[in-house]
Amino acid sequence: MNKKKNENNLPLPPRVPGYPVIGNLIEFLKDPEDLFERGRQLYGNIFSLNLGLKKVVVLIGAENAEFYFKNTDSILSMNKAYSAFENLFGQDFLFTATQEEYWKQRKCMMPAFKGKYLIDYTKSMVVEVQQWIDGLGEKGTFDLTPAMEKLTMYIAARAFLGPKYRADIGDEFAHLFRDFTGGLDFVLPHKLPLPKFRKCRAARVKLNEMMGKIIEERRNDELTEHSDFLQYLLKAKDDDGNPLSETQVVNYILGLVMAGHETTAGQVGWTIIRLLENPNYLERVQKEVDGVFKNGTPVDLKTYRTLEQLTWAIDETSRLNPSGNMTLRYNVEPYELGGYHIPADWLTINSALVGQRVEPFTNPLKFDPDRFSPERAEDKKHKFSITNFGGAQHKCLGLNFAYIEMQVILSMFFYNYEVELTTPNPKIDKSQGAHRPESPCIIRYQKRTPKIDPNHTLTENNQDSENIPANCPFHQQKNLDN
Repeated sequence: MNKKKNENNLPLPPRVPGYPVIGNLIEFLKDPEDLFERGRQLYGNIFSLNLGLKKVVVLIGAENAEFYFKNTDSILSMNKAYSAFENLFGQDFLFTATQEEYWKQRKCMMPAFKGKYLIDYTKSMVVEVQQWIDGLGEKGTFDLTPAMEKLTMYIAARAFLGPKYRADIGDEFAHLFRDFTGGLDFVLPHKLPLPKFRKCRAARVKLNEMMGKIIEERRNDELTEHSDFLQYLLKAKDDDGNPLSETQVVNYILGLVMAGHETTAGQVGWTIIRLLENPNYLERVQKEVDGVFKNGTPVDLKTYRTLEQLTWAIDETSRLNPSGNMTLRYNVEPYELGGYHIPADWLTINSALVGQRVEPFTNPLKFDPDRFSPERAEDKKHKFSITNFGGAQHKCLGLNFAYIEMQVILSMFFYNYEVELTTPNPKIDKSQGAHRPESPCIIRYQKRTPKIDPNHTLTENNQDSENIPANCPFHQQKNLDN
């Protein structure tokens, strides 16, 4: 399959028409998915783009996604494709690191998203969502995207840094983080003297100072038991048995907040929208949630995972409206695929958004969560039919965290409120990073009839129990699969 030269004299993938010199660059920056769909309509599931100084091949569909993910780390490279992240994290953090270092870092972090750690993260999620619900009150309105971004940011702060620092850092962390991530640009060199790059570097300095103080205080606190991600990192050792440096600890936390909160905020927002646009299915979800939270009965983490109707709605929304809409690779070597020759030094793009709206799904543009039911299992027809969370060994590290977070937010929200979407046909905000509902997207809510036993008490084994109202449907996990 892989040839050093085009020995078979295969043609290059057909190129989508564009402007002289800059080709498809403007359209790519404005709306890549529309460009990808136009290419698919013109040429099928493999075509090329001219992005000025870069040539790109776009791969659509499950078969091509399988090639893409299975050849990552061989003829396709992540770190060369994601060099833009060096502006934020330097050259030795996950995607920007060498292949060997990347796998070392994944191995180091993997245990932090399994077993008892997920139990404690879930506690943080429930606390934060309950506080958000308490703040909403009986009825009112809110703008969906900023509300979800703030909620998921606070969940990340509590789960990764602990309840004390979640309270201490307040909105300052969120503002600095916004400036920090604003410096990510895959087209412009980050050394250009542009305001967004200067703000990014200044924010990183302040975040380093803030996180440095937190790390120092935590290291000096030997009397308190902590079960958050920060504590895991402070106890972790590298392959040589050495503790992680402060820079590594800060990078891991900022990297996971960046990877997690924006995509999760977008995915939760789109799921709320899709459910409100499909009231018959929402009724099924609320009936299911009512059964789980009936009379305030405590539910554990496994019970969240039994919410089939809700989980299928999340799956279907992730298919139709993936926040992680595409991924990139750099062609270390040329390769042949689908009867075409793809040269070295090009970029290869896998488009999850376009690819998940084609076969093997029936009526692929329709919102139909039942396609994920065991009876239909359309997503099982091909292992790479869903790729918005990555594929093969490159599945998202925080996938379990993200799904539990979405299940907690959505189940508690729809348990507590009758909800209405007052903004018709919300558009996608494609201005930066993860695809989110465009703001304003106004949600109107009204308290539902309470069904929780007010005498219900929490389990004692919970460091945040003093922050959770007695009527919160809190849960204690006892035996979670990894």
